[in-house]
Amino acid sequence: MPAKVADYGVDPAQLAMTVYKDASCGCCSGWVDHAEDNGFTITTEHPEALHEVWERHDIPLDMQSCHLSLNSDGEVFVGHVPARFVLKYLADPPQGARGLSVPAMPVGTPGMEQEAEFDPYEVMLLTDGEPKVFADVRKASQQRV
Repeated sequence: MPAKVADYGVDPAQLAMTVYKDASCGCCSGWVDHAEDNGFTITTEHPEALHEVWERHDIPLDMQSCHLSLNSDGEVFVGHVPARFVLKYLADPPQGARGLSVPAMPVGTPGMEQEAEFDPYEVMLLTDGEPKVFADVRKASQQRV
């Protein structure tokens, strides 16, 4: 496990995730590489009906992206959420939360890197009510573990 991950105080068991994605999605594979580079253990599944994964985990349309990650505790991480924010969430999950989402596919997020391009975005906290902003990411350097 990378030394920086240990700084977050996260139980290593929480770093095991299953990623549900389309088999041909390259940006999802880029996010998987990012997660593994930051100490996560990833198993990838390619369901025939990805929309059923969204429905099963009650992810609203406006919070969806190209893939969904699920850890052993049942917490969901939708889309290109940087490992830094997943670790921060896992270290101290907010009351009533069930995961995080980076809706759509912002340029510059892990797996969506493009040379010298970056679109500011928000990491959203998924709750049983309305999603809330968990992190406001204005520059690429804010994503680093």
